[in-house]
Amino acid sequence: MRTRTQPSIVGFGLALSALLPLAEASAQVTPVVVPSDQPTPSPTPAPVAPPVTSPAAIATAPQGDAGDPIQVHVGRVESLASFARALRATCAAPATDDPKPALEKAAARLVAQQKGIEAVEARQKKLEQEVSAKPFDARTIAALEAAKRERKALEDAARRDVAGRLDEPARNLTGLRTELCAELCAGGDTAASPVNLCAFSAPTLANAAVIADQRGVEAVARYVTRKFEPIRIVLADRSVFSLAEIGEADPLLARRYPILEIPSAATRVFTVQHTGLEVAAFTAGTLDVGVRALANLVGDRARREALVWFLERLHDDACGPAMTPAGTPGDSYREIRSFWLPTTCALSTRRLDFAQYGGGESLLGALRGAVASDVKNWPGVALGLGFGASLWADVKLGGNLFSCAEDPSAPVICDAGAPDRVTCQARAQRQLVCGAEVRVRGAASKLASDLSTGANAALSLSHFGDELDRANGYRIFRNTPRKLFSQRLEIAACAASLPHVFQEYGELVRQTRPGRAEETEALLLAALTTSPACFTLVGRGFSRKDCPAFSESPDAIGSHACHRKDPAASGDVDAALVSALEAAAPLEKLSTIVRWSKYVRLPAVELGARWSAVLTAFEAYRAAAEALRATVDPKLVNPPALQIGVDVDGKKIGEIVRALEAYARDTSRLASQTNSFALQRASIVLARASLDLALAFVAAGEQLSEAVSFPGLCKAATCSPGEISPSFAAARAELARLVVSLETLEAALAEDWGRVVARVVGAARAELERMCTDEECKKLCAAGKGPCRPLDAIARHSGLFATIAFESDPSRIAEALDAAAMPIGGWRRKNTPGVTTISLGAFPGMFVGGELRFGTYGTTTERGGVPHVVAPTLAMPIGLDFATGRGDYNLGAFISLIDPAAYLQYDVEQAGRLPGAQVLTLLSPGLYLRAGLFDSPFNIGVYGVLRPGLRAWESGLSMPGAHALQLGVAASVDVTLFDLFTGRSAE
Repeated sequence: MRTRTQPSIVGFGLALSALLPLAEASAQVTPVVVPSDQPTPSPTPAPVAPPVTSPAAIATAPQGDAGDPIQVHVGRVESLASFARALRATCAAPATDDPKPALEKAAARLVAQQKGIEAVEARQKKLEQEVSAKPFDARTIAALEAAKRERKALEDAARRDVAGRLDEPARNLTGLRTELCAELCAGGDTAASPVNLCAFSAPTLANAAVIADQRGVEAVARYVTRKFEPIRIVLADRSVFSLAEIGEADPLLARRYPILEIPSAATRVFTVQHTGLEVAAFTAGTLDVGVRALANLVGDRARREALVWFLERLHDDACGPAMTPAGTPGDSYREIRSFWLPTTCALSTRRLDFAQYGGGESLLGALRGAVASDVKNWPGVALGLGFGASLWADVKLGGNLFSCAEDPSAPVICDAGAPDRVTCQARAQRQLVCGAEVRVRGAASKLASDLSTGANAALSLSHFGDELDRANGYRIFRNTPRKLFSQRLEIAACAASLPHVFQEYGELVRQTRPGRAEETEALLLAALTTSPACFTLVGRGFSRKDCPAFSESPDAIGSHACHRKDPAASGDVDAALVSALEAAAPLEKLSTIVRWSKYVRLPAVELGARWSAVLTAFEAYRAAAEALRATVDPKLVNPPALQIGVDVDGKKIGEIVRALEAYARDTSRLASQTNSFALQRASIVLARASLDLALAFVAAGEQLSEAVSFPGLCKAATCSPGEISPSFAAARAELARLVVSLETLEAALAEDWGRVVARVVGAARAELERMCTDEECKKLCAAGKGPCRPLDAIARHSGLFATIAFESDPSRIAEALDAAAMPIGGWRRKNTPGVTTISLGAFPGMFVGGELRFGTYGTTTERGGVPHVVAPTLAMPIGLDFATGRGDYNLGAFISLIDPAAYLQYDVEQAGRLPGAQVLTLLSPGLYLRAGLFDSPFNIGVYGVLRPGLRAWESGLSMPGAHALQLGVAASVDVTLFDLFTGRSAE
């Protein structure tokens, strides 16, 4: 591949156009510092931000629900806790107490109520009050006695109706008590007793269950309710009463027999209003790129030529060929085209017909927009490269990350019994890894983009963790458990997901009034079971499909909480605890909450202070979002300085009007952007607080890794000593990578793009060693060759990209393009092995040798017969250099054209006489055969040159002089001015 450059017009055209009148003012505003106590106003309304709610109200109710979310959450927790307390009290009561007498009494009361005894009791009470007032009123006394007889008759009739009707319900109730206590209030984690529901009488566990698995809670409550439904009392007149109705008829009965409270308590669990976990993320995009207008045809033409040169060079050097000669994607440049410069490379996939963009102004706008769009994403691309390198390092497939490309023809699932299972496994694994790498890098890039635009940082981190979890799991053979590509990424994903649960539910849990330690434990248990990544690590539960007690369907039926093997029933299997990676259907989370409640004390202590910082940061973020929605008072703005005096320097009135219009527009934009910057800064602060909490969790998890089972990480049922602690240490490094990226995002918010580009390139270079698995690859990457050549091209062009994208001064854009056309250190590129370079340059240095003279020199006529000595003299030839690289040096042939220092060629034979100055003396056609020295700009070689009219006795426009043909040796310095042609090195 070759690159032709036309640099001479670049600086001239851009500098010329900078002097021309501006047709349009810049749309890019430099922010000013506004005191924190002084709002930044705007004559126009600020951009509208999404409505902001309190942390509690963020959990919005689904359609059809109503009520304050805080009260809904509190009601859920209280309902679950009272349900668990009723079950616990039932199991703690003596089993020998026969409930039949109490049930008969309550049932008789219920029958009497239906017969109207309550009205008779009310009439009796009223008559008793009247008798107290008139103790000798015979009529009142007679009416009272009649009421008593009527009441007694109703009670006797009710007792006769229920007599003998409660023998079977009482026996069933006693058996149900034994069954419920064995299933739901025993040890748990077995098919016979899947979960200890009595443990949820504690507010900590109740809060965690409501947040993490409300569906499971409701399913268990429905299951228990269904258990009570068969226990009914049928009277002779075919009237039917449930135990719940009997318990309500006699409230004191439930105190003696708590089992009667269970049906109504269970019903309250699944009749509480619902709330969801959806949260609307705030996005406030504020970075935009303006284009300074180019109105003059000459300047516009110059820019067209400069951009043609730039895009053609970029096409070959950075974006590379769209297809290799074999017709397959060029792997070496996939990295740049897919991640670093996707938009810019789309403009330079071929030698463009630039007429499609109209004039140079439109072309410049397209280029600046494309480059700015790509460069703004660089912090996210660099962050994604780090996570992608971690994934690649953990899968150990060989090769390097840059060569990983998805193969559409590769299988994604294999049969364990197929003959080609080994080949299929290798192809499928590489296909899945490459797909996961793209998803992981995309998730990191989106996270950086969300944070830079002012989104809710805790929510963005949660989404990032969820996407990592989805990309990190894979299954190659059918009907086998899922596996993880990278344990450290799964731990990092879990930690990143935690702050959002603390932010969302912190205030809700606090309203239930547990202790400070219990608040943190409840939130941590909820986070561990709510986050998909965390549940992958710690989750171990029963399948909702195998356990009717946890089925989401209200019609699910079953005689037991979970299926147990019955030899007489085909298809009835033992339900067993399975890990989240092994699950083929959704798992209940309640058993995991109970199991982990024994271990959360240590991490809860570490997170206690940090989650309060998350809430505080979110409050500041919410205030910034509210400020963005409000209209700013234009009287409070600090506008850019503008001074117009009497002397307008000859400017036309139209130019002044345009300047005033630009001034008003910039002031308005400044006012609207200031609050956006505040929102973005608040998002970064929230991100720092969230990552601090995540790091604390990983540190505590590392301490627990020796004592607690992590089903998603351990190879066996329990972890062996030291098995997973290195993964926690590596996860801390991944989170630290996120913390470091925040500094780059802060530089982007300050529009310090030079710092952004430097940090991005430095971070990307730091990942190169992890991308290679062999020494040869590492050596090539260290030299910017092989698979790492595209990244080297990005580093070389990074400064130019930043200038073109974000510089509004045309003269500075011209300087950047000229600097690219006249690169410093051109001699080093000439040393590249196998590369042929043609450049315009100079070789200043010392020349010594001899010369032959032809013509009149003073009073002497020279005919070239007598050689003369040329003493060591300064020479500065300028011309074309042809070089070929040899690694540490280069060999070249330099054709000199002119020599501005020719006037210094003194004649030692004439007492050091200098040649007479004339225009002709400037010409110095010659040939310099040279060799570079020791990987440096210094050269030595043989130089032959013809200097027309050099030996003139006097100065003048046209004076007689002798031509000098010089031959000698030279020691010089390579000064490359313009790189005209560079061939592609063969690697």
